[in-house]
Amino acid sequence: MKKIFSILLLLLLSVIALAGCKPSEHIHEYGEWIVTKRASCIVKGEETRACYCGAIQTLEIPYAEHKMVETEQLIAPTCTKTGKVIKVCVVCDKSVIDTKDALGHMLVIYDEKDPTCTSAGCNSYVVCFECEYSTYKERPALNHNFGETQIVEPTCTANGAKYTECANCGDRDIQEIYLATGHNWVEGNCETGKTCTICSKTEGRAVHEIVKYQGKAASCTESGYKAYECCTKCDYTTYQEIPAFGHDEIQHEGKITTCTESGYDAYVTCSRCDYTTYEEKIAPGHNYKVIESTVTCTEGGYVSYLCECGDAYENSNEPPLGHDEIYHEGKAPTCEEGGYDAYVTCSRCDYTTYSEKGPTGHDYYLKTITLPTCTEDGYTTYFCRCGYKYVDNYVDAPGHIEIHHDGKAPTCTESGYDAYVTCERCSYTTYEEKPAEGHDFVAGTCTKCSKDELDS
Repeated sequence: MKKIFSILLLLLLSVIALAGCKPSEHIHEYGEWIVTKRASCIVKGEETRACYCGAIQTLEIPYAEHKMVETEQLIAPTCTKTGKVIKVCVVCDKSVIDTKDALGHMLVIYDEKDPTCTSAGCNSYVVCFECEYSTYKERPALNHNFGETQIVEPTCTANGAKYTECANCGDRDIQEIYLATGHNWVEGNCETGKTCTICSKTEGRAVHEIVKYQGKAASCTESGYKAYECCTKCDYTTYQEIPAFGHDEIQHEGKITTCTESGYDAYVTCSRCDYTTYEEKIAPGHNYKVIESTVTCTEGGYVSYLCECGDAYENSNEPPLGHDEIYHEGKAPTCEEGGYDAYVTCSRCDYTTYSEKGPTGHDYYLKTITLPTCTEDGYTTYFCRCGYKYVDNYVDAPGHIEIHHDGKAPTCTESGYDAYVTCERCSYTTYEEKPAEGHDFVAGTCTKCSKDELDS
């Protein structure tokens, strides 16, 4: 409709301008180019501009490029080789085979490893986990570099050896082992001990140097010992332990605890020490329970109390109890359902802080516009964060913009077609091919095209 209106406007301006135009003096002043027919990959377009005098210029718009989409993969690409895919134009259905870029390697990096005397190493390298590509290069083992022969003489307690040592890693090549000689002892006594004639090591104690200690009496819980003596240079001792002999227990009866007087359970004491199992049980005081009351959570009143021991009392001016609150979690309202904040109720009465909140209503944060086509309506879809959506703002399908094409009659050897139309916006067409009619030879000559049967 916009294109038709543009053309009519140009014609109207042309008519108005012709009324006062002087051809001999006029120089055309053309306006901007207006596209009156859009080009596609199967139809050329057209654009027009006009002078106020009515002169019109028209230019042809070349075919538009194909709108190709990938529809099928023929050969999958690899890390280093390209693949092949089929692409089809969404306007004219033309298909082509195109190349798909190689994927490139997906590399994992490995750290450098130095070689040792006995194992190979490598530089830092990468490996592709999609294929067998790798930059790994082995660095050969260094091999041992043994120096001159060395000798360590044996001692009384340690072996000796003849060996060479690697200058790189410190490994030793043992050629011969010399066993330890062992000590050559000369016996001594508690004054001198024994001495090795090879390494001068000494062992043993000198003659006892006695120290005397007084005894300690045993008790109910601790052991004792008799008077004893020991040597300060060796482990010689005459120490003898006297075991603890335990408590001499005396039994005592218990006393019942009341609300107002302390008591105790049966217990024992010791006749020899201050040991006792006595533990006092403190009087707990009266445990009054309400047997009659007019008091509520919010109003005071009369209360009668009774203890399990039988003691009782009354109070005619008891204060309110106050609410025994129970906490309840809140519930957030949604788009379509109400909710409430966290609140409390009372276990004794109908007190509550509950307050309901109404639904929040939908919050349409996103909309998508579906454009109309020649045959289908357009519309807008609205989306709420809760998942609800609805469709509105319908736009009627504009219908085809028809382009008329002349027909072509079939001949004896060539197919033809009737006049047909196509749409400049979509692939709509009424084109139908008519097959060639074939020759009708009579007496050697075609009655339709006069062709001689011998020339066919």
